[in-house]
Amino acid sequence: MSSTFGLTEFCDDIRDEVDGKKSLIGVYTGDLFVDRGFPAIIPQLAVYVTLVEPFDQSREPVTVKVFVPGEKADQVIVDVDLPVDRFERADNISDSECLYSVLSFRMTPLLIFREGRIKVRAYKGSEEIKLGTILATDRRTPVPMSIPLELDRTSKTRRKKKSKS
Repeated sequence: MSSTFGLTEFCDDIRDEVDGKKSLIGVYTGDLFVDRGFPAIIPQLAVYVTLVEPFDQSREPVTVKVFVPGEKADQVIVDVDLPVDRFERADNISDSECLYSVLSFRMTPLLIFREGRIKVRAYKGSEEIKLGTILATDRRTPVPMSIPLELDRTSKTRRKKKSKS
């Protein structure tokens, strides 16, 4: 089993700055909501992928794929081969010597046929490495309502707010 790992940030856009930095704009911290049900067209979705592997690990090429919920099954919309020479030395990532590679993709526009998970996976030989996922869901799905609370100043506990009827 490989000890290669990674992570994915899902966002609206990725910008290359003059000083060599990347700016991730509109980073998703939860689900990706669509407003009008499925199928849905997202104007743009960007992913920022970081892959890390030990320096002494086998030098096999890696394939990165992005899957979206298709009409009947998940479909691959990004399929990129990552050559071994794309990995750079990264002594600052952990105590042991590592190599890393960063990839970013913009999917414009993105068609999602049904509710489900957008998944990013890497493949090294026969191994699948899970890099990240985000749920694409309908915003119209009912969300539990919160009950307004007020602080009872005498007992320092919370109680249900009485309606003015």
